Amino acid sequence: MPFSCRGAATGTLVAAFLLLSALSACRTTATPQQPVIDLDQAVADEARGDYAAAERQAAAAVALAERTPGTLDDPDMPMLLFFLARQNINRGHFEEAERHLQRARELNGRHYPPAHPQSAALTLLEANLALQLGRAEKAESLARDLLAAQQETYGPRHPFVARSLIVLASAQEGRDDPAAEGADDAALEAARETLEEALEILTNAWGEAHLDVVWTTVSLAHNRAGAGDAAAADALSDKAETLAEQVIRAATAAERQEVETLQADLEVSRGVIDLALDRPAAALARFEAALPRLRRLYGQSHPETAWNRILLGQVLAGLGDFEDAEPHLAEGVEAIRVAHGERHPIYMFALQRRSTAYYDAGWGAEALADWEEARLIRDRLLEIGESL
Repeated sequence: MPFSCRGAATGTLVAAFLLLSALSACRTTATPQQPVIDLDQAVADEARGDYAAAERQAAAAVALAERTPGTLDDPDMPMLLFFLARQNINRGHFEEAERHLQRARELNGRHYPPAHPQSAALTLLEANLALQLGRAEKAESLARDLLAAQQETYGPRHPFVARSLIVLASAQEGRDDPAAEGADDAALEAARETLEEALEILTNAWGEAHLDVVWTTVSLAHNRAGAGDAAAADALSDKAETLAEQVIRAATAAERQEVETLQADLEVSRGVIDLALDRPAAALARFEAALPRLRRLYGQSHPETAWNRILLGQVLAGLGDFEDAEPHLAEGVEAIRVAHGERHPIYMFALQRRSTAYYDAGWGAEALADWEEARLIRDRLLEIGESL
């Protein structure tokens, strides 16, 4: 089954998204013939979780570029399309994302070889798109082809190789959430080996006190939780927290904004692991501790805050406290719908988790309605994936 019935995008792709984030923005340089194409507002919209606004801004920037003579030959143009495709993915507009990515790769190929960092960013985003649509085999093929090119160009121990290994691990797991029940043991083991290789490369390159190392360690913890290895998952989570503290202490003023969300995000991550390992009381404590931080850092309606509220509501319902659970579930699912749209895998996962909570509360009709809506989304995603 390409999608988890109780999963969420909380596993290996967390690290993959962070590793791609440095390439999320693009600003061209003005010439007498060309205006400045500035995506600062779109990047700010994305950071706020307003993906619809970010998508509009990115589309307007692409339209401006297309009207400007010579811009299609500019080496920056593929990254402008990259950013638009990323917002398309955030909004569940997958056909548009595929179209923009293919165009970006065509233009990019005029300037850069496959192993170039800009080429790699496009390939990894295309692999992410394939994973969103349940096409793990396509994602794995893309990641392996990129790995071969990078290893030949940079050598087998370069950080660029590690970043491709992280996406390969997601493809090997065949799902967005390696901590979801029913994950194949052999797939999880293969992904574990891939992540360990990536972690070794990153640690040797950057040292342990680095964000890439922290999040790859978190991905390994999720992987081990999916395999039911509580001891390994807890040890890796403890290590990630220790490393995160070092990262936060070492952060410069310029880096402070990037790392200030780290503790809250790790709290949620550990809660997801507790939930996967059937430790609801521990998960509840972590989700409750994370919520005020997330509200302060992201805002009430941001998808990160909303997802934590859905998880919190699911645990509360499972523990019999549906009165407190229901507002978190209702408002969290609605915030995810507004942010990502009604045919995104994250919205599907949100509905599945709320369905589980409704079932635990004895609300059979509501549980069935959410589950059926999630099933229709899944079927539609599979149709799109097969057509692309």
